[in-house]
Amino acid sequence: MARAELLADFVSRVDKFDKLQSFITKAQSQAGKFAAAVIEKGVKDNEEKSMEVVGEIIPLLSDLEAVIGALDGERETATDNAKDCKFRLEELELRQMIGDITDEAFEAESAKDTAVVKSTDEKVTEIDEVLGQYRAAIDRWQVLGTAAGILSDVVPELEALEEEIIIDDDILVEDEIEADDGDDVFQDDDTGGAHVERVSIAEDMSDVLADVEGEDFEVGDLDILGDDEDIELEAGSDDDEDEKASDDKPRRAVLLYQEGTAEEQIYPFTGDVMSLGRGRDNDVQVKNDSKVSRYHCKLYRRGPNFYVEDNKSANGSLVNGELITERRLFGGEEVIIGETFFRFRILD
Repeated sequence: MARAELLADFVSRVDKFDKLQSFITKAQSQAGKFAAAVIEKGVKDNEEKSMEVVGEIIPLLSDLEAVIGALDGERETATDNAKDCKFRLEELELRQMIGDITDEAFEAESAKDTAVVKSTDEKVTEIDEVLGQYRAAIDRWQVLGTAAGILSDVVPELEALEEEIIIDDDILVEDEIEADDGDDVFQDDDTGGAHVERVSIAEDMSDVLADVEGEDFEVGDLDILGDDEDIELEAGSDDDEDEKASDDKPRRAVLLYQEGTAEEQIYPFTGDVMSLGRGRDNDVQVKNDSKVSRYHCKLYRRGPNFYVEDNKSANGSLVNGELITERRLFGGEEVIIGETFFRFRILD
């Protein structure tokens, strides 16, 4: 399918989706004027039609993203080709300025390079215009799909991920809490505080995480607390905890590609942001996956915590199978972009 035809087809289907959504809104606004069953049927019929259109839109997104990637490549190639010409022109201008060559010689020697630069600028302008049309169409779909709940971020209940521990003069924690990769056993001790027995990572991670940036990781290095190490938990605000954690050494994390296979690759999270995408200037470049956007998503740290955020990619980013916009990472999550799978691990 030609590029113009592809864009027109996509825009047409998004227009149809928008129209069906307007029918749903209008039908819902008539509540009280018609029987509830009539309103419900009108809404349901248009919702079913909308989902049929969504099924037609989704496959086109990867094609649009592929075209955008190709246009970006064409733009980059054209710009690179013009760099040498611009350099030679500046050199000639300098020579003309200092009197090394005459104006006539400058005109003669610069004619070819001037023509190339002009042609390149025109081509880049044309490519930018087309890119703007494609990106505007995708952005419109993102807005409409999100408003309709098709692309909305499904935020899990915090209680499913964390257990709040409150300790005061009368309450001691005596429950055993299971962690993803080990056991956290909280129990009262003779001191009247809470004693943390041990938190450790499974032994098979010692091989997976070996030699990251020249460091040899042992299972003992991944223990958050030693066998005999006690801590006192005191009541306090979340802000106090975050401030205290931010004063400590930054937590270490890694992103694993094809974990546990011969193709496994380890990407240490050493800075504040890690970008993922098909573009070669990402921290993690994903090749041979047309469903991955040029700048697909990013991982970043905020204080002691880690997060993943989608960069309005065409096909979205998933955490543990759920489409997200932004999500906090606690370690052990599966992060999927396009058809590429990663595992996020926090080391300490």
